[in-house]
Amino acid sequence: MTGVPVYALGASSGGAFALVLPWYFPLAGVCSQIMALPTDMYEHFLNSPVARTLSAGDGFNAAGVTRNNSEAPIVKSTGAVGMEESGSTAVGALVGGEAVKSPPVLFVHMPRDQHTAQLVAENLEARKQKGFVSHVIEVNPRPITSELLESLIPDLAAQPGTAEQLVTVLKEQQVLNGNGLLVQDPRDSDWRSVVGNS
Repeated sequence: MTGVPVYALGASSGGAFALVLPWYFPLAGVCSQIMALPTDMYEHFLNSPVARTLSAGDGFNAAGVTRNNSEAPIVKSTGAVGMEESGSTAVGALVGGEAVKSPPVLFVHMPRDQHTAQLVAENLEARKQKGFVSHVIEVNPRPITSELLESLIPDLAAQPGTAEQLVTVLKEQQVLNGNGLLVQDPRDSDWRSVVGNS
């Protein structure tokens, strides 16, 4: 599979790993989900050469993109993935006469998570200052409905009324609010016990 472009995708701590991987392994692109790096750490990497020189054969047209200072677009999404080019090039500043480069990066995050959203904004700005290609997808809250559960869990769809009962219990136990949105981060809430006991 020589010549096939290699991409890295990671979520949470895996997203942090994916963001720094280009400095250890040649990549054509990176997708970091619900994660960004502390600005000073990421700028350290952005000021260092990546694992090897990127070229048009690496999975994106490094030679055909023009450099500008346009804002990275915000593609708001409720699940469907969409991307737009920011118009910047992959080649940034010169360090010791060597061009510092970075593959394109897609950040996927939830604006409701304000800490991560702030880090994403800072990472985007750091990349913009270097002229690196960056994209962002904002994933906004989505109500938990019986239809959603049945579309994601086939066993629920096979048992009519079960998904609807589950949503009702989650609302009664205040795991969901009246609009069907999570009241608390599901990593911290007791939703598993609620579902297990229903």
